[in-house]
Amino acid sequence: YRLDGVTDFLNMGGDEYLDKGICIFEWGEKIFSVLPKHILEIQITKLENDTREILFLPHGEKYEKIMEEYFNENFRN
Repeated sequence: YRLDGVTDFLNMGGDEYLDKGICIFEWGEKIFSVLPKHILEIQITKLENDTREILFLPHGEKYEKIMEEYFNENFRN
């Protein structure tokens, strides 16, 4: 779906999906105000030479802990 904002999201019943597992939204900033407080935001930015930068931005203690554990297991010696 192409959503123009929160109203479109709520009118289609999108909020009913938020507690049912993993939800992925392109242009999630359009509905950020109705998303749960504890989420893992993933930003993908196209760079030069067809490369991508991927940022994982945890919101809330649950995802902060998950990302800290992942970082410690994979990037610390």
